[in-house]
Amino acid sequence: MRPEPVVRFDRARMCRIERMEDQHFWFVCRRRILASWLRLVCPPGACAVDVGAGTGYTVRWLEAQGWRAFGIEPLAAGEARGQIPMVCGVGERLPIRSGSIEVVLFLDVLEHADDAACLREAWRVLRPGGHVIVSVPAMPWLWSKRDEEAGHRRRYTKHDLLRLLRTTGFEPVACRYFVAFLFPIVAVTRIAGRWWGAAQRVEESPGRWGNALAFALTMLEVRLGDRLHWPFGSTLLALARRP
Repeated sequence: MRPEPVVRFDRARMCRIERMEDQHFWFVCRRRILASWLRLVCPPGACAVDVGAGTGYTVRWLEAQGWRAFGIEPLAAGEARGQIPMVCGVGERLPIRSGSIEVVLFLDVLEHADDAACLREAWRVLRPGGHVIVSVPAMPWLWSKRDEEAGHRRRYTKHDLLRLLRTTGFEPVACRYFVAFLFPIVAVTRIAGRWWGAAQRVEESPGRWGNALAFALTMLEVRLGDRLHWPFGSTLLALARRP
């Protein structure tokens, strides 16, 4: 990824993505996990940065939860972001002073970039005792056209992600698979999608009732996941601490 040129987002595409972030079960349920981790390690009023902030939805959500937040985005254009605090930059070279941040979030970013370089930068900008929160696509054998279209470089196993965090100086605090209950459906759509691209679209557009059912199942998974460790899932989430 490169910080130049700065390109404006297509507004219609932005609106579609923002609606998905606001309503899609995957984003809503993932925010429940993120919120519980943030409350555990980051007091209200602390500074959090969302790297690869996209539309800025997560930045607004963090601010609404009581944290001071801003986003780093290679395509950030101030006039397209409204009042959302956004800075143009990339994960491998964060435009942030060393030791100044309490929490760094990489939500679906590391698979697009030099993941080790991004985490080393996170270690640099975090205060001692600060935390990084990571979300990445899981299970390399789920690789499909959807990964290629999204510009992914890799998918991760739990072992891969934990090793990456440790080798970049972090102490893992928590690591869990996400979307375990719906994993059979995801696996079928991803495998079918290798030959029939439309099969994967059901994940993005499950419909009103499909989204409601998926939300109920995934929220049950999230609540039980506080006590149980799922052995699989389409996404990996990790919380790690800078010593």
